Amino acid sequence: RAYQALRESEELHRATLGNISDAVFLTDDGGRFTFVCPNVDVIFGYVPDEVQAMGTLGQFLGEDLFDADELTAAGEIRNLEREIVSKSGQGRVVLITLRRVAIQGGTVLCTCRDVTERKQAERELAGARLELAHAARLALVGEMTASIVHDVQQPLTSIQANAAAGLLMAAGPEASGLRDVFRDIQGASRDAAAIVDRLRALVRKRPLELRPTDVNGVASDVLQLVQPHATRRRVTLHAELARSLPTVDADPVGLQQVILNLIVNALES
Repeated sequence: RAYQALRESEELHRATLGNISDAVFLTDDGGRFTFVCPNVDVIFGYVPDEVQAMGTLGQFLGEDLFDADELTAAGEIRNLEREIVSKSGQGRVVLITLRRVAIQGGTVLCTCRDVTERKQAERELAGARLELAHAARLALVGEMTASIVHDVQQPLTSIQANAAAGLLMAAGPEASGLRDVFRDIQGASRDAAAIVDRLRALVRKRPLELRPTDVNGVASDVLQLVQPHATRRRVTLHAELARSLPTVDADPVGLQQVILNLIVNALES
């Protein structure tokens, strides 16, 4: 009866080892295999005899897998990750658990679990989180830009009006220097207002509007818009624009967005 019970127990363990997805190995202190589970091919693609022929666990999974003294002291080492290449040449990621045992000459029990799909899912989830965070930042920047455009437009209008009034008041011949100052104020305010107008056009949702467009003019507008951003990053922008280009039927704001994306991506990279 004891013999029958032992035989049935061995058959149960053999059937269990043959049907689980994990790969199980036994080695001695030198790392030489004393047992290789029959289903090792599920993860690695090798049959047990091919694994045995490799000689040691280090040759199979890579050297410096664990510290023998650490394993002896702790009794178990869990969650070791190792990237391996299967027999077919496919890259896999395995999660390894090691235990100190004493089973028929084997002193180290090694269990390998294939976590390739889980790691891929984790990478995809991390990428999706980054994309969501980026989208949230873009939405926030859009909201901030709209607010900035609204807040800046009013003082710019006031600057333009005051500069124009000052030019009228300084009409006398003795005030030529004062007129130059007011002209500079007026010109700078027009430039700032133009930048605000371009920002407003970029952040506003609008349908495509095709009209005769000067491509060089669009590129120059974008360069003026992004110049402060480039200066803060200590990047020099240099334009080489082909002259005498004909106008094209295009959406100027859409082209601005394309060029702006290219420049900002280059700055960030």
